[in-house]
Amino acid sequence: MRLVWGVIGAALLPTVAHAESTLKPFAVVDVFYQHVDTGESWQSDFGSNGYLASRFGVAGGTDAGPVTLNFLLEAGFNPSEGTLTRTGNALFNRQAWAGIGGDWGELRYGTQNALMFVHSDRLDVAESGTHASALNNFAWYTYRTPDTLSYTTPKLGPWRLSAYWGRGDDDPRRPGASRQFAATYDRGPWQGVLAAQSLDGPGGNRRFSMFAGGNYRSGDLTWYLGTHSARWGQEVDIDAAEVSVKYALNDKDIIGAGVGVLHDRSGRGDHARQVGVLYRRTFNSHLIGYAGYNVLQNRGQASYRFAGAATAGLPPDQPGADLRGLQLGFTLML
Repeated sequence: MRLVWGVIGAALLPTVAHAESTLKPFAVVDVFYQHVDTGESWQSDFGSNGYLASRFGVAGGTDAGPVTLNFLLEAGFNPSEGTLTRTGNALFNRQAWAGIGGDWGELRYGTQNALMFVHSDRLDVAESGTHASALNNFAWYTYRTPDTLSYTTPKLGPWRLSAYWGRGDDDPRRPGASRQFAATYDRGPWQGVLAAQSLDGPGGNRRFSMFAGGNYRSGDLTWYLGTHSARWGQEVDIDAAEVSVKYALNDKDIIGAGVGVLHDRSGRGDHARQVGVLYRRTFNSHLIGYAGYNVLQNRGQASYRFAGAATAGLPPDQPGADLRGLQLGFTLML
């Protein structure tokens, strides 16, 4: 891999010397308040990473003749404690990659967000964030993979294709090699996506996960359909789906509602379902406010919870317990 990038770099040295570069630092801070009945008691709590994940980093790029060179370094953190969201020695614990692109597409290498994560906002009104995203609350997949080589095609009519291959983590307790694929569709009021992931889990257990669905915009209404499947051997065997709708009150305010169901295929009866409503206001390009009320019903020994963009959520008091509650939050983007 080092040889590949060394050859690319050597070939581009004459043009890089005359290229104009850009360097953009950025930050996102997301905090929320939640009041949730976790089955046997109500819990009030402040959290972070609800609608978007709190993060900071720097993105850079340069035009180098026929190609563009770029990179992204991104670290997730908890605003309430000022700590990184992942322990260990990784400073840029979300993404850290370098890329080269042109008319032929884009090639990247490093730690990258999973394709299921990248395109999940096409599948439900909550854009896979906040308590209101049933599909995100039910999802089983790995959100990002290290040591990953990716290729994304240019636009092929309404289609764009992506493929990832990851060597995996050296730690045997963590997922190993990964393979990912995505196809997106954009034409007029229609958006669609099929994204799949296959990982070698700890102990050699193969983990397969998939999202499929899309949305259709008609005037002030946008309808969403998202589906999810996960086959993780004896660990997980589920199918899930969510139908949701968004109504634009004006250019700043939207309301929405969604219904999601999860079917446990293992025979254990660990099913779940969720219904909820949400409100979101875009004050400006830097500030978004959000609110919602949701009810999640667990069955059998299921312990699904209200999650978010990068938070696990409050656990139910016992397996099979129902949850319901209110969430209020805001996201600041700089």
